[in-house]
Amino acid sequence: MNLLSLLMKSMVSNAGVSAVASASGASGKQSKSLMTLALPILLKYLTKNASSAGGAASLLSALTQHTSQLPERVQRSPHVPH
Repeated sequence: MNLLSLLMKSMVSNAGVSAVASASGASGKQSKSLMTLALPILLKYLTKNASSAGGAASLLSALTQHTSQLPERVQRSPHVPH
């Protein structure tokens, strides 16, 4: 199993889909469909950006900034690094 498959399995789990559906107001089916389409694209461009030192530093900075802004219920999730 490759990294994308592992991430997809984790992200589109019932808990992940429910969290996105709850936060967005979309149905679970709509959320799962969007996540399934969007995650490979996001990972492709995140990987491309992180392939340079400057891009990796920028990505780390953005992730650090936005992780601190996540709702508390998402921060407690086992899928969010602390």
